[in-house]
Amino acid sequence: MPPYIAHIRKLGGASQSLENHLLGVAEKTKNLAVKINLAPQGELIGLLHDLGKYSDAFQAYLKSAVGLINQDEDEFVDARELKGKVDHSTAGAQLV
Repeated sequence: MPPYIAHIRKLGGASQSLENHLLGVAEKTKNLAVKINLAPQGELIGLLHDLGKYSDAFQAYLKSAVGLINQDEDEFVDARELKGKVDHSTAGAQLV
């Protein structure tokens, strides 16, 4: 199902890859955490915060929601029905 997507803008449809999103957030959280001498931990938090978006369930949800997966495809899910129900934010914590 790759490429893995983190976000898709409603206006214009531009997407951000999950890899770029996680690396960008990791850089920001590291820079914030350096102020309290916890740069490595801050970076790790940034890398893990949306790790669950790599799941097939989340990718199907996101891509179905914006029409990248058509209703007649096997991977299609009803995004309106699943809104708020596809966990993506706890996978990183479960890994740790």
